[in-house]
Amino acid sequence: MLEQAVQSGDGSLIEGGVSSGVSADLCDALSNISPPDEQSVLQVEMGWSPVRPKVPKDVQRPMRFAAPDLAFIREAGRKLRRKVLRPETIEGRVLSLKVAPKIFDGDHGEVTLRAVIDGKMGSVRFDLGRDNYVAACDAHRDGKTVKVTGTLRRGEQSKLFVLDDPRDFAVVMLK
Repeated sequence: MLEQAVQSGDGSLIEGGVSSGVSADLCDALSNISPPDEQSVLQVEMGWSPVRPKVPKDVQRPMRFAAPDLAFIREAGRKLRRKVLRPETIEGRVLSLKVAPKIFDGDHGEVTLRAVIDGKMGSVRFDLGRDNYVAACDAHRDGKTVKVTGTLRRGEQSKLFVLDDPRDFAVVMLK
């Protein structure tokens, strides 16, 4: 699917290949392999375990990508990563806080939480207005858990999530 998308220049084929195993992580991994020059070709070959019950028949061997194709794959991976959006309430501990002093004259601060997402620990970054940012600072200092609701998406780095349009920020009170 990936090779067909590159040959046709149609990025929507990559999105259609998600159900067949194409992912933003795969696109990132391939595009991060830097060939020595523009005339180079990346050749990818795969082997399957003989004990695997269902081997995909549509995987061509070997797959070849010219150096310029890797930029196309990188952009397709970025688009895939941005498309994974879902409303979510996140609960976790404040991992880090960041504010630029000149900007914080009533504006906002950046918060990163450590939370369980899809069954795994992950980091979620979002911005808060001044009052909620101060509450996040206090929760961090006191080791308290916080929760916030927004639209969750993967960031440019695969292990980092971004929470857009954060709302309903609160420090969780233990009973």
